[in-house]
Amino acid sequence: MKVEPSSILTIQTHNVLFNNEEIIDLVIPEGTTLINNYAFYGITSIRTITLPKSIEDIGEDAFGGLPNLECVNYLGTIESWCKINFISELSNPNNCAKKFLINNEEIIDLVIPESVEKINFYAFLNVKSIQTIKIPDTIKIIETCAFKRCSSVTSITIPFIGRSINESNYLKILFDSNEKLNSLKEVIVTKCEDIPSYCFRNCQ
Repeated sequence: MKVEPSSILTIQTHNVLFNNEEIIDLVIPEGTTLINNYAFYGITSIRTITLPKSIEDIGEDAFGGLPNLECVNYLGTIESWCKINFISELSNPNNCAKKFLINNEEIIDLVIPESVEKINFYAFLNVKSIQTIKIPDTIKIIETCAFKRCSSVTSITIPFIGRSINESNYLKILFDSNEKLNSLKEVIVTKCEDIPSYCFRNCQ
């Protein structure tokens, strides 16, 4: 079922019907820039979601409570995905998706383009296919939990540890302070010369 931009409203009930149709394959059309708070919350029939490159903001818990979501396919680029403003963790449909694709391709080795200056909150939340991450020296800000629940990451190349080069913090804030990071074996820091010892505290 394709949902037109004018139909993307705040749905506050857990209704599995939309215009009298059950939503299974949710396709948000190109040109849509905003998805409102709780828009598709609790619509348990949804199996796949296709998002257009035009998306800029996704409201609070817009994609929460989707236990049967198999796949999210984003029809943009890694650069444009990093810019999406997710208001909450459940704004990102990957919070419960089993697979994330960019233009029909799964991400294994994530390379952030040099044109990206900021990676937003929850950008790559729960993308379990990612095994390596390379972030260029041109990055200025990496928001908290940008890689939360990326449990398959074995190596990360990063210019600094923390939110920015001027804000050193635990490596784990980029993932989640409660995660053990058992798969992570290698951290390459390319830009920051002075790395406080506490940055790796509680990293297994």
